[in-house]
Parts: sequence; structure tokens; C-alpha cells
Amino acid sequence: MRSATLTIPLDRKARRLLRYRWHGLVFTMSLIVTFITVFFAVMFAGLLAFVPELEEVFDGATIAEFHRFISLVLIFPFGLGFLRLLDSAKSKSRGPTVNHNQFPAVLEIVQDLSKKAGLKTVPTVVVVSGLTGLSNSVQGSGESVIMVHSDLLDSPRPNGDLGALRFAIAREIGNLSANHQKVWYEIATTVTQSVPYLQNLLKWTETYTADRYGAALAPEYAGDYFAVAGVSKDCWLEFYIAEVLRRVGKEKLINLLAAWTNPVPPLTWRMLALAELGVFRDEIVKQPEIKTTDLKRHYGRLFIKPNRVSETHLTELVTESEMQDYLERIAA
Repeated sequence: MRSATLTIPLDRKARRLLRYRWHGLVFTMSLIVTFITVFFAVMFAGLLAFVPELEEVFDGATIAEFHRFISLVLIFPFGLGFLRLLDSAKSKSRGPTVNHNQFPAVLEIVQDLSKKAGLKTVPTVVVVSGLTGLSNSVQGSGESVIMVHSDLLDSPRPNGDLGALRFAIAREIGNLSANHQKVWYEIATTVTQSVPYLQNLLKWTETYTADRYGAALAPEYAGDYFAVAGVSKDCWLEFYIAEVLRRVGKEKLINLLAAWTNPVPPLTWRMLALAELGVFRDEIVKQPEIKTTDLKRHYGRLFIKPNRVSETHLTELVTESEMQDYLERIAA
């Protein structure tokens, strides 16, 4: 019996499957922490207003600092909305905007992926040189903007296909579809995102969710993306996926400590999570689909080191070769 695959365009059930398994729990915890923080702040402000004797307990500097905090809490939603408008405008001014006359191939990619993801509107894509990371996205006033690094346009396959770019846009469409850039989401996770290292917990779950969207919308191009992310646009064809997966589970304590302070999971862990979905096998080219059973069973690790990948299991996940040999093989 043939295993079920994701519904394309993505429906609500498919989007639930693509969300990282712990993301809902982490978001709920963040929402509760934000609510408790605001609740007690407002309650304390009320006590100060109606019980003047309390002001004698605290010095003037403490009271003034607390008043500033309350003011910030009250104006934060409006300020965040305004900042999102500025971010959207700023993003569009950072580089050339993709349209029918400028980078038409990129426009076709974002239109195709938006349709597959079931988005009601097609995001605006801006090509940026010097962007931190390979891609990013913002959302404000009903408009979504995806920024892509210019390196992604400089790393096509030998046949000209912009595989790394396609996967990067698929990831950002995942961020938009999963509401990671919505103003209400930012407000709900304000406290969590304001605490150093604690915010990493939320960022890791968002990264894994975006990767899963990339695997769902452009599975056959995952290798291109991680090759460029792992090395550079200049030598990504020499990237060896199997060698990267061999490093999984061999991290020492100092490596884990460094990983825990990073806002995104280690590249090796992310690649293993997607390898378990079958995106690095040759067969994905002929049948670019992700099985729902794999999505339910396989998730990236959250801070806990994954088990080492045995050589037997490695042959099930990926064919031994550099990206150059892989592309030549699937093109034959």
C-alpha cells in the first residue's frame, strides 16, 4: 500500500503536520509567560495608584523605572505594528525587487511556491547583498516581504536551475504560513524573545518548522540549499552530504554548549532531520513528495544530542557523492 503524501496546495491538516512537534508547546508557554508578566505589571500599577502607602516602600528611581515599564507595555502593540511597517519599507529598499522585468525566473519560483503553500497573496521578493543568513522575511500592513541573499542567484545548478534559491524561498514561505512573522505572534512571545538564550528555544522550533516547509514545497532542492549554507556559493558543488551526517552525534560538551547559545540548531542536526524525510535520496527527484508518516515520526532534536548515524543507516539516507556527482547522476 502506497504511503500517504502531503496535500498540495497545503491545507490546514498539512500545515499542522509541518509544524515542529514542540513548537505549539513552546509558543503556549511563551504566551503564558507574557500574560503573567503583563498581568502582574498592571496589577502592581493599580496598587500603586490606589494604595499610595506602597510608594513609601520603594525609592523614587524604582517607581519611575516601573512607570516606564508600564508605559512600554501599553504602547508596545502599537509600536510593534509601526516598526513592522518600517521593516517592510526598509526591506524593499535594501535591494532590487523581483518582478516581470527584473529576475523573472525568481518571480516564477515565488509564485509557484506560494500556490503550493496555499497563500492568498504572493510575497514580494527582494535581492539583498550582504544579508545576514541566506534569507529572511517580514510581514506588516498585510504585505509580506522575503529577502534573499544575492549568493543564492550566484549558485545555480549546472543546468541553470536555482535550486538553493527555491528552497530558501520555500523556507520563508513556511515562516509566513506558520505565522512566525505576524504581529500578534510577536506580541504573544515578547517576553520569551526578550530573554537571552531563552529566545533560542523558540527560534529553534521556528527553524525546524521552516525546514520542514522547505522539504514539503521543494524537497529535491534541499541539498543545494544546505550545500550553499554549509560552505559557500563558490564551492558548494564539492559539498559532501554523507560526510556531514557522519559528524552527527559526535559533538563534545564544548560543542553542545556553543550550539545551545546559537539561535538556530546546528546544521548537522537540521540536515539529519530532513534526511530522515528522504530529501537527500536520488528517488526524491522522480517523486518529489514527503510522506506524512515520515513527518509524524521524524523531528529534529531540541538541545539533546542526536544518536550517531550508523553506516548502514547512512546508506538509507543518502547516496555517497559530492553535490557535483549527485547532480550529474540525476541528470543522466
